[in-house]
Parts: sequence; C-alpha cells; structure tokens
Amino acid sequence: MTEKSSELVTIFTGDFSAVLAMEAILRGEGFHPFIPDRNIKTIDPFITGGGVFQVTLAVPESEAQKALACLEESRANAPVAGGGESAREIDTAAVEALGRRLRWGFVLISLIWWIPLVWWRPSLLVSTVALGFLVIYVACHINYLLQVKKSEASPEGHGITVTCLVLTILIQCSYQYLYQFILSIVR
Repeated sequence: MTEKSSELVTIFTGDFSAVLAMEAILRGEGFHPFIPDRNIKTIDPFITGGGVFQVTLAVPESEAQKALACLEESRANAPVAGGGESAREIDTAAVEALGRRLRWGFVLISLIWWIPLVWWRPSLLVSTVALGFLVIYVACHINYLLQVKKSEASPEGHGITVTCLVLTILIQCSYQYLYQFILSIVR
C-alpha cells in the first residue's frame, strides 16, 4: 500500500493512556495510526531519556488532516465520564458537595471559637488556629460562590451555605464584643 510507505506525521504527544485511546478511535475509523517506541515505552520508559511518560501518535502524512478532524469530532461527541451526564450536571453535584462541606465547616469553626470561650480564656495558639481555619473557610466559600456563578442553577442548600458564610463573618467581626460579653457572664 502506498499509505503505509508514506512519511509519518506526529499528530499528538501526551500520556500513554490518551495516545492508546486515540489510536483505538483512529483504527476504528479506518486510519493507520502508529506509536513510535511503543514497546520500549512499555518495557522501560526511562531508557528513552526526557519525557519518560510522553508518547507520540503518528499517522501517514496523507491521513494527517483527516485524522485530526476525526479526533476533534470524537472529542466533541464524547460522553462525559459518569454515565453520560452533561458536564454542567457534574459541576452542580460537585458544587452541592462543596456547599455541604462548607456548612459542616461552619459548625467546626463555631466550635473552635466558642468552646474555649466557655471554659477558659483562649490562648494565642487557639485564636491563631481558629483564625487559620477561618481564612481557609472563607477562601473555600469564595471558590464555592465562583462555581455557583458559573453553573446554571443554584445548588441544593445554597441559601443555608451563604447564610453560614455571612454568620461566620459577622461572628468573627464582632468577636471582641462577644468575648467581653461572655467573660462578664462567666465571671
């Protein structure tokens, strides 16, 4: 065949699993893909030098443009992992899970701040640890709010999650006043 004797052109370089998947797609469509150094990358990838886990996918020069178009079409029509759900639904599920974790984080932050106040005067270490948790908590909330903005609809429990953020900020801002009030009650 003249196609196999023509020059090979690299159309993709990436990890081994991606290259194998693309090779299978192209073979299924009737192309003649080739993975140079396939055996050596499988047996001893370090012998090939830099880019140990990088593998190239090549096709005959006469098939290059059609093969690239075929791969682009397969990427566009590929189902998303997780049972064919759309990417938007998966993002919504991830945002809902993040919101649930943030609501539980509110409980944790509340306990870290309030338990020491009830039993003893908080030390600098306890206050520093609580402040560290607060900074992480607010950063996670910012991530959550950005993800909600990108999604089509608000996830389940969104109102409670935002309320937890507002309460956390209000409690931390008024911490000195609350601290003095609780100390006056305890004494």
